[in-house]
Amino acid sequence: MSISPAGSNIHSSLTTAPITAEPDAVDVSVLQSLIGNDEVLINEFLHDFRVSVIEIGWAVCAAGEYGSAKEISVLAHKLKSASRTVGAMGLGFICEALEHAGKADEADELSILLPIFTVEVARVEAFLLRYQMMS
Repeated sequence: MSISPAGSNIHSSLTTAPITAEPDAVDVSVLQSLIGNDEVLINEFLHDFRVSVIEIGWAVCAAGEYGSAKEISVLAHKLKSASRTVGAMGLGFICEALEHAGKADEADELSILLPIFTVEVARVEAFLLRYQMMS
């Protein structure tokens, strides 16, 4: 059984929401409050986080393709805390939801959350690329 994303299963409120200016996917001030304002150190943290986002993001999507709810839960748990630490609160929230849905083996819920996760991962990665290019 595949629990891969199915576009028709996404809540209508998500697909009909008006396009507006969104807040940044990462609030770097959260990380700064933990480690200070050293740009070199911040860039190192954000670089390492970007690598994790890419690796774990691909693994979550693969686990969805193969119907592995438990693996999604484990991977989402790994990314949840790191996301919150660097200020990627939206990604942290989605990871928490994936973690709980995976533990409960809720395939329908996972099929709704996985496309949202994919979009948020792309937003975070794009932010991190822009941030590093500007630093």
